[in-house]
Amino acid sequence: MVCKAYSVGCKTNQYEAEALKEALAKLDGDFVVLNTCAVTAEAEHKSLKMLRSILRGHPSATVVVTGCLATYKPHRFMHPRVVTVPNEQKKNIPELFGAYPVQYISSFSEHSRAFIKVADGCPHRCSYCIVSKLRGVLHSRPIDDILKEAEILSKNGYKEIVLTAINLASYGRDIGSSLVTLLKAIDSSGLFPRIRLSSLEPHFIDERLLEGLSECVHLCPHFHIPLQAGSDEILKAMNRPYIVQDFLAITEKLKKIFDRPALSTDIIIGFPGETEADFLCTLRIAEEVGFCRIHIFPFSAREGTEAWNLPNGVSHKVIRKRAELLKNLANRLAEIYRRSLIGIQETVVVEEVHKDGVIGLIERYQKVKIEGSVAKRGECLSAQIYDVHPSSQILLANLQ
Repeated sequence: MVCKAYSVGCKTNQYEAEALKEALAKLDGDFVVLNTCAVTAEAEHKSLKMLRSILRGHPSATVVVTGCLATYKPHRFMHPRVVTVPNEQKKNIPELFGAYPVQYISSFSEHSRAFIKVADGCPHRCSYCIVSKLRGVLHSRPIDDILKEAEILSKNGYKEIVLTAINLASYGRDIGSSLVTLLKAIDSSGLFPRIRLSSLEPHFIDERLLEGLSECVHLCPHFHIPLQAGSDEILKAMNRPYIVQDFLAITEKLKKIFDRPALSTDIIIGFPGETEADFLCTLRIAEEVGFCRIHIFPFSAREGTEAWNLPNGVSHKVIRKRAELLKNLANRLAEIYRRSLIGIQETVVVEEVHKDGVIGLIERYQKVKIEGSVAKRGECLSAQIYDVHPSSQILLANLQ
């Protein structure tokens, strides 16, 4: 019997695939779950490529395809062995085959850290984003429900929990709660040495949230905040309800609250109407913030969004050139950030075990190698960073 789960895209997708795998694993027969992504044309291509690989690699399995692309373009998955289920029916997949849904996941295969999906849907509509339409309105889980799942994962040995959602910072607004309330509940429970946030939209970050972050003892000082563009005009066209100065104010406050926080971001290159001056603004803002990591997305028009038919498109040649310039800057900023961490003491969750030591992830979302350590995968260690490997750019540390 085979039961496997694959996903493309966000951590929320990974969580959902894991939950479906746990439910279907109780049945006789071979099942493979694929949770797809539709955020860009590249994500669509990856989803379809993965399906072809699954069909070749599991010739006798029933393949269950769900997620955003299965909802957006179900016709792309027509195959005798494929069962396609849209997002709104995803929770009923186990029942289609005579199984019961898993209320709480107990483990995360292939991961040394565990993810918990705390909400679905998004209360905002960016002009380029199809995901908010495919996921629907905000739907937050009750805090007690989240804590029960967190307790199970903690008992099963996980040292870090990653809170994930389509729009994490908006958590609780539909149920009279908030992300701050949830964070404090998990933090005070003492279940995990480390709590990490997956992504925070800047227009949902307010003073109360910043204050709440500062009060959490176990929170990792790593904040992924999508900038998307460094031009106020482009942000307006994207229907992003903030200006660049708002974003800079948030990052400056985080730098005051936390020691050398890891600030990462998403940036879209070549949004319709983006001029050379707009792009130069993006480069300037990225350098001013000093991001430790930048996820670069060439603009991908998605049918059904406001941006689908916008005029003044940017040529592929210009997009490639700008993406390369931003990539070079991102690499330089990442190196500067890594070197700024030399000398600090960090906790490390072990992800890889090798003959000459272990490789793990520090609180500030950087990979580190501890030579000579014989720790197990998933174990939490304390180490002091002393250098950066010249070729791999992995941090080097001594066990403390």
